[in-house]
Amino acid sequence: MFFAYARAVAATKHQRPDSGVSATTTPRAAVSTCDALIEQAIRSIEAGGESSLRVEEVARQAGTPVTSIYHCFGGRAELIESAQRERFDRLWATSTSRDIAGLKDLIGHCQERERFTELCMAMVHGILDDARADERLIQLQLLGSAMFNDGARAAMSQMYCDGLVKSSRLFEAAAEQQLLQVSLDPLHTAAWAYLNQFSRVFSDLPAMAPYRHDVDPIRCDAVGWLMGLDFGSPLSWSSGSRAPAPERSASSEPDTEQLHPTAERLIDEVIEHLRERGELRLRLRAVARDQHVSESLIHRHFGTREELMVRAHGERFRRSRSAALSDLSTVVEHCASREEFIISLRVILRAEVSERGRATRLERLNVIGATGARPDLAEQLSEILVAESGAVADGLEFAQDRGWISPAVDVLAVGMWLITLIDSQVCFELATPILDDLIWANAISTFLEVLLSDVSVN
Repeated sequence: MFFAYARAVAATKHQRPDSGVSATTTPRAAVSTCDALIEQAIRSIEAGGESSLRVEEVARQAGTPVTSIYHCFGGRAELIESAQRERFDRLWATSTSRDIAGLKDLIGHCQERERFTELCMAMVHGILDDARADERLIQLQLLGSAMFNDGARAAMSQMYCDGLVKSSRLFEAAAEQQLLQVSLDPLHTAAWAYLNQFSRVFSDLPAMAPYRHDVDPIRCDAVGWLMGLDFGSPLSWSSGSRAPAPERSASSEPDTEQLHPTAERLIDEVIEHLRERGELRLRLRAVARDQHVSESLIHRHFGTREELMVRAHGERFRRSRSAALSDLSTVVEHCASREEFIISLRVILRAEVSERGRATRLERLNVIGATGARPDLAEQLSEILVAESGAVADGLEFAQDRGWISPAVDVLAVGMWLITLIDSQVCFELATPILDDLIWANAISTFLEVLLSDVSVN
């Protein structure tokens, strides 16, 4: 089923979404003009985010009349979407494609399993390195910005699909050469390796950054577990060699300003518009009309449109938090044994990664996509992620106090790993979901059970 889907997606014609320009029917001069506009749009977005782009300035810098934008793309929103799609194409070619090529070369030239795992883990550490933080964050923002652009979304989904297929074939080849011995099928093996590394992007957000060196070893061990490595290896994160984790307030929420009832209704209305149309097509006039107020009243409550967007996006993310994981403490309190705790954890994880949670994961991705050139929003979202992780840590800490979890476990780091891994799953859900949620939930549960215990992987 997966490979049939992959072939169908690959057959999709590659063209700029909704641009009105086809490379096979448009004169070269027109294509050149469109390309020049995209280049200028990219520069504008990279300098100040999507909200800063002005079509008049883009046209002036490209040396064309403003009407060229409407001729090539249809409007401002479509120009931005095309520019973001081009940014993603370029980023993919210099990041993920490079990593896949590196793995292929490694499998082709490495004959010994011990040497293969050593070089693989070196590659993983390189991917998780701080030097690639900007690259990871841009990729996440571009994914989020494409949620209401069907063409770009389909193209990005195709890239992830193709990358997963290529990676799964490489892992299959490694298994045939006995360089790997894993119980997961090649598809889920590749997804596990990729998403454990991609989840690092959340540790690049401001409030999450102090914890990155506590969570990264778990990500490394997760990939090491895939290759049969023992937690007792030098990769061990529970050996006591790590620096103490920063002091946390597990259940605290980021401070939120109390809003006037009218402002709260306006936020609710904006959130609905964002969910239906996306930010690029949101019109304050329509929000005011639907709430039967004047547009000036919106500015009176929130100041600028930008301030309203930041507030609304932050509230969307806050509301999207997982009820099941947040209530883990309550669930654990009702468990009478470690066996009941493990069963409850498995049930919660199955619900978290299921198809029913896909809409929430897509919305969270869209909100994170809005953080480009918005440091205040990035800070706000990362504070929410820390609070969500703290709620998971509360439940795990309760189990730890009862002796069901190894005392060496950093429960906050585990909570951060778990939440970011589940959020990362959305990469393979942009179009038709690719992963089998039962297999994926079982993989997370199995690793988590080993992670929380004193038992070694082997």
